[in-house]
Amino acid sequence: MFGIYYQNNYNLVQYYSIRKFMNDEEYLKNIGKNIVKIRQSRDMKQIDLASRLDMEDSSLRRIEKGRVNSTILMLKRISDALGVELIQLLK
Repeated sequence: MFGIYYQNNYNLVQYYSIRKFMNDEEYLKNIGKNIVKIRQSRDMKQIDLASRLDMEDSSLRRIEKGRVNSTILMLKRISDALGVELIQLLK
């Protein structure tokens, strides 16, 4: 248990030390790129993911383009729909 906790905390520290050099716009675009990459790796169309999330595909498109500052709950819903941990979207 401690090993997993330590490893996760180490990864977060390493992750945040890298991300502190990104501005907000770059960070949002990076999250969007991660969503697209994971979605495409699952051969899922944008409209299919939007349907799973019960949202308009235009709203998902704005998230994937980094034009929207999504809530943490929305990002959690997206990660659940994609079958990944939330941290995978934030890397």
